[in-house]
Amino acid sequence: MYRFSLSWSRILPTGAIDVKNQAGIDYYHNVIDECIKNGITPMITIFHWDLPQPLQDFGGWPNEVIVDYFVEYSDFVFSEYGDKVKLWLTINEPMSICAEGYGDATKAPAIRSSGLSDYLCGHNVLKSHAKAYRLYESKYKSTQKGQVGFAANSDFFFPNDESNPEDVKAAQQAQQFSVLNHSSVNLAVSTSDRNLCYCLSSVHLGVLLDFVPLIPGFRGLLNWIKKEYNNPPVVVTEQGYPDEGGLMDTGRVRYYRLYLLELLKAIHEDGCKVTTYTAWSLMDNYEWLNGYAYYVWSIPWRMRVPFLLAMLAASALAAARPGLGADDPNDPAFGYSFPDDFVFSSATASYQVEGGWNEDGKGENIWDRLTHRHPELVLDRSSGDVACDSYHKYKEDIKLAKDIGSTMYRFSLSWSRILPTGAIDVKNQAGIDYYHNVIDECISNGITPMITIFHWDLPQPLQDFGGWPNEVIVDYFVEYSDFVFSEYGEKVKLWLTINEPMSVCAEGYGDATKAPAIHSNGLSDYLCGHNVLKSHAKAYRLYESKYKSSQKGQVGFAANSNYFFPRDENNPDDVKAAEQAQQFSVLGWFTHAIFSPEGDYPAIMKERIAKTSADQGLIRSRLPAFTTKEIDELKGSADFFGINHYTSSRTRFATPEEEKASLGTRGGDWGTVTYFDEAWDKTIADWHRVAPKGFRGLLNWIKKEYNNPPVVVTEQGYPDAGGLMDTERVRYYRLYLLEMLKAIHEDGCKVTTYTAWSLMDNYEWLFGYAHKFGLHYVDFSDPNRPRTPKMSAAFYKKLIRDRKVPKDGEVEFSTEAPTVMPTKDTPMTSDSSTATPPGSSTAKNIADRITSSLFSIIIISCSVLLTGNKD
Repeated sequence: MYRFSLSWSRILPTGAIDVKNQAGIDYYHNVIDECIKNGITPMITIFHWDLPQPLQDFGGWPNEVIVDYFVEYSDFVFSEYGDKVKLWLTINEPMSICAEGYGDATKAPAIRSSGLSDYLCGHNVLKSHAKAYRLYESKYKSTQKGQVGFAANSDFFFPNDESNPEDVKAAQQAQQFSVLNHSSVNLAVSTSDRNLCYCLSSVHLGVLLDFVPLIPGFRGLLNWIKKEYNNPPVVVTEQGYPDEGGLMDTGRVRYYRLYLLELLKAIHEDGCKVTTYTAWSLMDNYEWLNGYAYYVWSIPWRMRVPFLLAMLAASALAAARPGLGADDPNDPAFGYSFPDDFVFSSATASYQVEGGWNEDGKGENIWDRLTHRHPELVLDRSSGDVACDSYHKYKEDIKLAKDIGSTMYRFSLSWSRILPTGAIDVKNQAGIDYYHNVIDECISNGITPMITIFHWDLPQPLQDFGGWPNEVIVDYFVEYSDFVFSEYGEKVKLWLTINEPMSVCAEGYGDATKAPAIHSNGLSDYLCGHNVLKSHAKAYRLYESKYKSSQKGQVGFAANSNYFFPRDENNPDDVKAAEQAQQFSVLGWFTHAIFSPEGDYPAIMKERIAKTSADQGLIRSRLPAFTTKEIDELKGSADFFGINHYTSSRTRFATPEEEKASLGTRGGDWGTVTYFDEAWDKTIADWHRVAPKGFRGLLNWIKKEYNNPPVVVTEQGYPDAGGLMDTERVRYYRLYLLEMLKAIHEDGCKVTTYTAWSLMDNYEWLFGYAHKFGLHYVDFSDPNRPRTPKMSAAFYKKLIRDRKVPKDGEVEFSTEAPTVMPTKDTPMTSDSSTATPPGSSTAKNIADRITSSLFSIIIISCSVLLTGNKD
């Protein structure tokens, strides 16, 4: 829900019904439509203090004539917008309008007439509300089905001395004189002449306004309403905390935490019928006579930047959502420790961090070609020509890994940097030496290198003959692997042959969402997968027969997969659909042949693709077949189960119509429809949702399906827009690591290693530099590419040091954390071809979570006044 107000003057410039402004009318249609399009219920306030001046010219609210003007205005907006708007507030805070606008002169129109005009104002405000309500009730309610109320505002009045009957009576009398939006608490004290004296509490935590002391009167107010008015449904239409501005608004976070806890007590312990909670405000705005002083408007170009509290309201829903998991400080997994031999790693990949795209004899790869010839395919039109400049700054990168306590660093080799044409007959010594230097730097810092032989940057000459769908590539890959095993194997004991074959094939050769951007869904993607598997198996067997006895290393590959929840876990068909999706995803397509006893592709995959191919009229299946020798070569061709896991999906079977429409594609072959649960928290990336329970589900699926192999988590991470206070990333890691600990301690899954993606912000493929995954911030606008630790780096460091998942609030971090500056011998580079990435704002930040399932009816919204400030 989103609460906003209409500007009476924008719709009716003179305040009267006879002059309408179509542009203003259309503006609010646009706002309403945008809300609905985004799944947000609009709640409209008809009047929020901005009275048209022509109406004030004849006295404003103290003049009874205004009642008719307000009813006519209300009639118009009910008629104009009522088919789309079902929640209305007639008037916001009549106490503020009247007592401050016409009594104390602390709001516009700043009339000082306390005790007279304020009461006349209140009288006409109430009559205006009642007439507008009855108008809606008689004319619109039966067809529009909406609800109408108004937003009262009130402090709660504690007796000065709760044991003094006179003070108790004074507090009750004050409550009757007050109006019920709640931001503060007052103490009521009786005086000798039995008039009321209002004094502020001395319990005051440094807020800037003299009417917001932090006393838990919210619960008291809700109970007063319950008792006085027979427990009506309550919509909290505003609540908030003022400060001087800034992103680390911890005072606001604490305020909301304390008040929301009192609200939950009022609901669960006292039976108060609270249905809705509204945070004031969605963003900093003009705070009346306080201007922009209390909610600072200092961001250039009115750019919106999330504050520490910004995600609190949305995340309050998180605890009860399927797949999400809760921020429960009492989660027993906080008591679990990681085994002493458990390994924590962080990862990067060559094209994403190295830069030096054409330096020292490196050849062209498919990402060089794609980004140079088709920059329009990249979100910010950038390239990895310089990226993080790790080609020159690798020592700093390894120092970052060491500083957070990682004992392993996963990085990839650039095939084109070592073999510029992709073929073994042309070697580039500078590239070969570069990786020796990286490996040696790791070892000298006590860090075990894990090397990925291929992480998506195929030499362009190999793509020129078709790339991975062409079986010829298998020999090229095996020769390349043979060379790097021979060259580096005495120092490297952990190898991944290929990273995410699903991404290489389905996205590179099927959906055209990765280089080389070939759109051949349901054909080239299967050919690619077939050759990737054969390349992996032959490289593994080569190492096994030629190097393993002397080098004593281990070889695997990095699969990637979502976990697939059934749409309805109680529906057998949905459960079956989820299993079918799992078999068609990486965990069937690319791991069944290696880890299952029978080998080969899953039976369901072979059967369905054969059938859909026949339905197309094809004479053979689009899925190639392995020979018996190839099946045997693939079986057992990994020393551990490498898995990249980021998110999960929900699944159901496709309808016959859906299957027919997708015939001949990979989706049609699956026979299922996968989608994200709308309850799961979104991220900046449209492919990524926060669903930590899926991680435990995936680990258990691997355990059950493949006889509990040792699992190396080779990647996991969270995308955002950048910034140092990346608390959403910290939360993501916390929730996912807790689920992994449960899988280890409660379920017996053999997880040995965890790798955070990524050590630092880098080039995120077709998302360019717009999406960030790093534990360390990289300033891509600076030719020096300085690195700075984020809060997530502090979290990860504490995790590694303590061998336990840190709770919320246990990580010490300051945005003054020192930047990792280049060493004196690090050359400065620039990247004229790389677009400057979007300005790095502070990441979405959140505070403690509130369990939303505790609401009888839950609507979380933020309120903001849409009046259009003029500069």
